[in-house]
Amino acid sequence: MAGIGEAMRTQYALLEDVLDLEQSAACQQGDTCSFKTDDSVITLTLGKEPSLKGSLSLACKAVDALVLQYYEEPDNRKAAFGHDLSLQDWHTLSTIKDYYGDVLFTSSTLSVNLAHPLLKEILAELKNEQRRFSFLCGHDSNLGSVLGALGWDEYTLPSSIEKTPIGAKLVIEKWLGSDEHEYVAMNMVYQSTDQMRLMPLLSLQNPPVVYGMQLKGLDANDDGLYRLTDFEQRLTERIEANDATPSSIRSTTYSDTRSSAAVYNLRGQQVDKHTQNAGIYIKNGRKTMR
Repeated sequence: MAGIGEAMRTQYALLEDVLDLEQSAACQQGDTCSFKTDDSVITLTLGKEPSLKGSLSLACKAVDALVLQYYEEPDNRKAAFGHDLSLQDWHTLSTIKDYYGDVLFTSSTLSVNLAHPLLKEILAELKNEQRRFSFLCGHDSNLGSVLGALGWDEYTLPSSIEKTPIGAKLVIEKWLGSDEHEYVAMNMVYQSTDQMRLMPLLSLQNPPVVYGMQLKGLDANDDGLYRLTDFEQRLTERIEANDATPSSIRSTTYSDTRSSAAVYNLRGQQVDKHTQNAGIYIKNGRKTMR
């Protein structure tokens, strides 16, 4: 059965070409000559973030460095180690990093656990009538887990090669409508790729990009706003979903090697392994992630 990295086959090929991987010291030493699609190992340890080893992890580190080089190096050929890459090529490479983050942080079950402290803090801040502004600082993994827990619609940010650009902010605003109901706007605010590379000062004349995030299962009004009560209910449901995770679930390791054993969800119900949604399941008496 194809591994986690199968979805990155095209991206891996492009990355191998840009890195001249077959001519690299790592390959000459018999280490890494290509990125494999079936060697990923995910470890879930109670109280810690998920960790991943294998080609997807290695490719993510390489792309992370390449994207930083692209932002810092004005010469496009030098940024790509002498290769002529289009903007679409850079976006293709960046999807490796985005996919890595999705695998580890945005599945429905993992995200509600990983984002649990932040979700509680966000809900508390929204309910604090004395608060005018709150700033919570984190990493791209925090953005991914919070969005995953809230149930975001799949998105592609305009004018960016990344899903969570450097310095991106998830801005949640409270609005009072003319109907006297309170509403919420949720936007991703970030610098465009050109702004990142050219580094002009941001201003009202040169503002960052603002992209409205959409949530599955919640109805937005004509202005793209959600009722505050609906949004708070979504937060509450996701917080309670973490509290409902069985305490018997402990640490385990998931790899791309799979057997034909029956698969169960966290409620003990057997599920069809061919149609199961992303999340955590029990197989061979152990917790696995899809």
